[in-house]
Amino acid sequence: AGYGSSNATRYKFLPKMSFEYEPISDAAKMAVSTETLDFGMIHPSFSDEEKQLTFNIKNKGNADLTGINVSYTGDDAFSTSAVKNATIAAKGNDIVVTVTINTENEGNFSGTIIVSVDGQDNAQIAVSGTVLNKDKMYENFAGNALPEDWETMGVGQYTTGSTSSYYTWN
Repeated sequence: AGYGSSNATRYKFLPKMSFEYEPISDAAKMAVSTETLDFGMIHPSFSDEEKQLTFNIKNKGNADLTGINVSYTGDDAFSTSAVKNATIAAKGNDIVVTVTINTENEGNFSGTIIVSVDGQDNAQIAVSGTVLNKDKMYENFAGNALPEDWETMGVGQYTTGSTSSYYTWN
């Protein structure tokens, strides 16, 4: 029997659905908004806002989240806003942590931000970034086309994971 027959109405079709459900814990439960922060390539001339990234610490439980501390280990190129022995009330606001990259020295930098909370496992956030030479100008020529009156001065030097060239212009 098919749809055109009188028996078609006795068959019921339910759409296939799925969803995720996470019950709210009676205890405090820490969550962080990311596992990685990547600044990419940063030039010292960038604005202060471009030298900062943020992440959130949340309480997904029904009890106060206490003893929240943020620390950093790794290269000296990164710092975080101070979070010492903080508390997030049950169903309270997030704590926003600002991470800043120091552009005084050029190079590739990395480290780990550790968020610790009383009675819970630590959260770790990998942080990385590359600080470019302050005395050089960097340009990504779309389509690899040089502007008029520019000429290549040397092709093929390998830097920061990509091939780069030096150019002069009049």
